[in-house]
Amino acid sequence: MEIFDVFCYSIMPISSIGGGVELGSQLELSVWQSCGATLIGGLLPVPFLLLVLGALSRRLGIAEKVEKKVRGILSGIIVLVIAMIPFLPAAPWISSAAAATLGMSFPKALAIICLGSVISAGIAVGIQMYG
Repeated sequence: MEIFDVFCYSIMPISSIGGGVELGSQLELSVWQSCGATLIGGLLPVPFLLLVLGALSRRLGIAEKVEKKVRGILSGIIVLVIAMIPFLPAAPWISSAAAATLGMSFPKALAIICLGSVISAGIAVGIQMYG
């Protein structure tokens, strides 16, 4: 039941990845249980956010304007850095909004956000919470 609590807590944008791992350590879950439930919960809304915010960004013409100024690998680095900030509330949500605004493709944005979240939860937050 504690794993489900961590999963549900991680879905909320105010807590996200950092809060989920912290709750897992307080509930005395193993590192793997805590990080697994946190990552699944934290990344569950990302595909939906990318689809909705990407469509909205294209509809409003924001993506084309920003995409001209920020090209190629720089947009990927921006989204990765945002997703990797360990204790930023709603990091996957904010990085999804950044990816949509930058006009990134869905698979590329999803892969970068997942990579950044795994690095953030697995290394920075996991080591700090579990010693």
